Amino acid sequence: MTILAPIFPKKSSTRKQLGTWTLIHTKDALTLVKVVTGKASLVMRMVGLPICSYPPRGSKEILDLSYNLLSSELPLYLGSNNYIQKLDFSSNRFHGAIPFSFFQQARNLTSFNVSNNNFSGPIPSSICLKHSSPLTRLLDFSSNKFHGSISRGLGECSELQVFRTSHNNLSGFLPMDIYDATKLEELALPLNSIYGPISDRIVNLTNLPILDLSINQLSGVLPINIGKLSKLKLLTLGYNHLERCFAPIFNELHKPH
Repeated sequence: MTILAPIFPKKSSTRKQLGTWTLIHTKDALTLVKVVTGKASLVMRMVGLPICSYPPRGSKEILDLSYNLLSSELPLYLGSNNYIQKLDFSSNRFHGAIPFSFFQQARNLTSFNVSNNNFSGPIPSSICLKHSSPLTRLLDFSSNKFHGSISRGLGECSELQVFRTSHNNLSGFLPMDIYDATKLEELALPLNSIYGPISDRIVNLTNLPILDLSINQLSGVLPINIGKLSKLKLLTLGYNHLERCFAPIFNELHKPH
């Protein structure tokens, strides 16, 4: 729910100046202020207001601020708004780390897209752990400055369909429980420094049409089980250190399943 109202910012608010717009976040609201000749002429206040605490039964909350020039850290209180199901902050200038507690609070979140920003730090390991966001279907962390390894926990995302972390500074092994996210339809982790082997357990991802692990440091023998993924339509593994003749894999791809 988005509410437009001519409300002037309070002195206690935290402001992030952004050209002719100011992003203000207090503990109960996210506010965009249009500034003209030094005066606040319009305020858009989003989520966290008392009126948002009691939405109609069955309503779906979508907060989409994509393709702007907004600059701020991720407001933590957005996670505590249990009515937000889809959050899209892609293609802005948001920065800082994503708190681990965000996903612990956002229990009804189904889609989280923060691609093409300046977020940094590790990708939270609490995404789908107990008491977190079990309904999450899309996670897009692409084109940021995240670093460290992808922590265990994705295997608890029983509804996860899309996981993207391309063009970051991630390293370490692929977490073994990623092969337990059996509803995955897209796994895209290119342009990182992920190393180690691809497990034979990849055969568990039977719903996967898109697998992109290109431009990493993956090594070892390429599992022949990849050929058993009957729904696979795009396989991109270039610029790694993988080994195996592709012939047996192609033989598996052409077998009836």
